[in-house]
Amino acid sequence: MSSDPLELVVVGAGPHGLALLLRLLDDDPDESGDFFVGLGSKARAWRRTRADLGRQRCSKETAKAILKRVRVIDEGGSWLNRWDDQFQALEIPHLRSPSDQNPCPYDSFALQQFAAARGRECEFVNLEPGSVPDCECCGFKGNFLLPSTALFRDFCAHLLSQYPAVADHVTRGRVKAVERLDDDLARCVLADGTSMVARRVVVAVGPSAAPRLPDWAPGGTTHAWDVVA
Repeated sequence: MSSDPLELVVVGAGPHGLALLLRLLDDDPDESGDFFVGLGSKARAWRRTRADLGRQRCSKETAKAILKRVRVIDEGGSWLNRWDDQFQALEIPHLRSPSDQNPCPYDSFALQQFAAARGRECEFVNLEPGSVPDCECCGFKGNFLLPSTALFRDFCAHLLSQYPAVADHVTRGRVKAVERLDDDLARCVLADGTSMVARRVVVAVGPSAAPRLPDWAPGGTTHAWDVVA
């Protein structure tokens, strides 16, 4: 392995880690900053989205250049492994997140178009705004379309097929510690004793009751809750 530090280590290969990596790779990502239908965003022309769904989203050369500087670490060793296990164990039929909240970097409405192109619109559940406590006071207008678990999973598999080499870019392992080094670097220490040094580390292991930040990085660490807020 090269002694040069990696640019990025992503801990966790769930939907959030996938969204980050695809956003880095995409050759024409949505940079509007308004991804939520509940906040008034408008869908693009469906023909454009259908076309985007049908093409490769970055070249093999671009993917190779970026992925050689990025590692994704997950105990399951593959994308959405833990997500699949949990949804199956709990027999969850539909996501609780609306359809526009998905890992697609080029159009937040792509999941809806993916379903429409395959005749699977029936797999959405329409969640009325009144059924979500305090949703209107938070600015969400509804209605909310919740995709089935199977539809969302198939959509993620389709996204993986649009980016060369991403499907196999997960290293099996468990990160037990992230240590601060000099020169604004961090070392990820794995349970098997191996380690890797990176300029940036994103911990995408799923939600918890409260943000947990390392004591050594109060000024150099940002939690997703703060970014969204």
